[in-house]
Amino acid sequence: MTAAMKIGVVVNASAGGGKGARVWNRVEGELKRRGVEYRAVRTSAPKEAAELARRLAHDDGCGIVACVGGDGTAGETAHGLIGTDAVFAYVPAGSGNDFARSLRLGADPARAVETLLHGKVRRIDAGFAGERLFLNSFGAGFDGEVVRRANGSLLKRSGAIGGSLSYLFATVAAVSRFRPLRIVVEADGERRAFDAAWLVVAGNLPYFGGGMKICPAASPEDGLLDVCVVHGLSGWGLLRNFPHIYRGTHIGLPQVAVFRARRLRIRADRGLTAQTDGEPFPYRGEEISLAPLALRVAVPDGGEG
Repeated sequence: MTAAMKIGVVVNASAGGGKGARVWNRVEGELKRRGVEYRAVRTSAPKEAAELARRLAHDDGCGIVACVGGDGTAGETAHGLIGTDAVFAYVPAGSGNDFARSLRLGADPARAVETLLHGKVRRIDAGFAGERLFLNSFGAGFDGEVVRRANGSLLKRSGAIGGSLSYLFATVAAVSRFRPLRIVVEADGERRAFDAAWLVVAGNLPYFGGGMKICPAASPEDGLLDVCVVHGLSGWGLLRNFPHIYRGTHIGLPQVAVFRARRLRIRADRGLTAQTDGEPFPYRGEEISLAPLALRVAVPDGGEG
């Protein structure tokens, strides 16, 4: 990359309970200190970031479009850049920040601006749940309910606690109310049935839920989704084994099925709440797939993350 590229920034000031505004103030100060020309726009509504990013790339000719916000805003911004020549850059300012964690993108403003100006470009896969783009993962079942509960939590919206704690509290609160499902996963033409399934996650990157290493071997450059199905556990068994997910050691448990696929669909014996990058929605059988190497991402020079 070159510092001569025109820079656009999509800012979600309300991300992380107001953390987005604070991080942007520091990044903007660093840009001004270095004499960098930029155009910043603020997102104020869901799904708006994609259109703002698209305009920055197409209408304003920005070769680099950065996002200051959480994983949800990052995914929306990236969605707007698919099919353009613009490079996506991310400054984490949310509660989970799993995309930054997976690619080892620092939150320090000076380092973020250095990556914007002088980082290298890495091509990565982009995941899709129907028309919804995700950078980290798609999940359905218990994790969708946890995300829905966590996002509605006053503690998370106020920024009073971090993403990891908000998801942990939501998990404990939801475990006694969720009834495991019977599901069928259709993956690359093969059907896999599971009784008493808690969740199905299709990961493009290793982390979700504010630091849970749900798909530890996931690579965003192999054109494959890492699928993880947790099944056959009681609620107490799920909580007892929960610490394994943070270390990525849950994949060795007999109640965890792991496989890879290019595309999949999920059928369940009742309605499913799903999530993409921490944004919940009702799942209605959409295909989960990848667009191989569809996104150009700025990463720190000297390491691929």
